[in-house]
Amino acid sequence: MVKRETLARCVCCGSDLFVSLSDTVKAAQCRGCGVIFNYERPAWKDEPADADAYVEYDRFRPDHKWEKMWRFRYARVQALFPPTPPRPRLLDVGTGIGTFLALAREQFDVCGVEPSLAGVRKARELYGLEIIHGSLEDAGYPEKSFDAITMWHVFEHLPYPGDTLGLCRRLLKQDGKLFIAVPNSSLCRVILNPAYWCAGQDKRLAMRGVIPYEEGMVDLHVTHHAPRSLKKLLERFGFQVMDLDLDKTSLNPGLKTDLKYVVRHHFIRLFGCNPFKTILAVARAV
Repeated sequence: MVKRETLARCVCCGSDLFVSLSDTVKAAQCRGCGVIFNYERPAWKDEPADADAYVEYDRFRPDHKWEKMWRFRYARVQALFPPTPPRPRLLDVGTGIGTFLALAREQFDVCGVEPSLAGVRKARELYGLEIIHGSLEDAGYPEKSFDAITMWHVFEHLPYPGDTLGLCRRLLKQDGKLFIAVPNSSLCRVILNPAYWCAGQDKRLAMRGVIPYEEGMVDLHVTHHAPRSLKKLLERFGFQVMDLDLDKTSLNPGLKTDLKYVVRHHFIRLFGCNPFKTILAVARAV
């Protein structure tokens, strides 16, 4: 049985001022930074339980749909770095099987860390990449090593994301760029859904992606972010937010998917709110 811990402080900003949203879900919202977090969770030395259970990397076979999604993400990063020497250095945290880094090495000197040993092996097998097995905190990179750091749907899994943001700020050079993609747990995602207002509090939280930890759960999101709270958190740790947009996660490429993304992208630009499933934050170290 995995031991559980009950948190007395926000894992993002360290504040002890938070309000419980549900005694059943064991989730709270921090009054300091606004982030929602699970205050009851596995004791973290036990939790990464089995990093290889999250995705069966040994059996995974990337196809053109998978690569197109990553090419789109890479283009978002590439656009902020002109292709002039010297080559910038990029670190991908939670790099999985390494598809993003394989694309990024066209223009960047790349590094990656990944907690799944199967993912590390797959990155070597598919792309010839040497990825560090473990966490960012254990990687031992010197300060001001990187021009860019990326986290694609990794941040919501981190045990202490505030500490990780502080480390990222130290690892980035002045004006270095940080890219974080997370699920969107904002109220505006569900506020127009009649089912939300007819549901109880636990169901409302579930509609926002906030669910309790259960024994054996692998895909555990311990923090839940909205554009406003993510921006506030990034600013707290020495970043200036350049963009709050939508991350494109579809594995069904085609004209319909591309048009849907464009419409949603312009909706966010026009109305200043994001009622869609994902957030992509781009920030620079200041």
